[in-house]
Amino acid sequence: MLNLKLPFDKKFYWASGALTSLVFIGIISIFSFYQFSESSQRVSRTMTRLDRVLKLVSDAEVAGRGFVATGSDMMLAPYNIAAISIVREFDSLSLFVRENPAQKERLFRLKPLVIQEFNAVRKIIDLKKNQALKSNQRFEGGLD
Repeated sequence: MLNLKLPFDKKFYWASGALTSLVFIGIISIFSFYQFSESSQRVSRTMTRLDRVLKLVSDAEVAGRGFVATGSDMMLAPYNIAAISIVREFDSLSLFVRENPAQKERLFRLKPLVIQEFNAVRKIIDLKKNQALKSNQRFEGGLD
């Protein structure tokens, strides 16, 4: 049978080495958890802002359709609010993704698409307004 008894000084070195390793692993674990938590919060904030952008685009489209259907300027309130708010949301998103080149690139590609959608809704609104203006002019001039 082997004799596995170690002198006290070697046991102390092994124990202190093991304890130092555990403390080091604990510190690394806490640091990693903190980074993960911070990253998760950034992702969550970014997703919330992207959801707001999607809602604003949807609000603008619904407002445009409502205006075309009714001709009421009151229906344009959500469009006007969305048109103003979208700028603020993109500014916030730019701040959130400034350290992530891939997300920055995606945001750079998304912004023109959103602007294009707002412009399309604006064109439809303008067409409806011009059509209403022309029909009012015909009505006023046709009663002679």
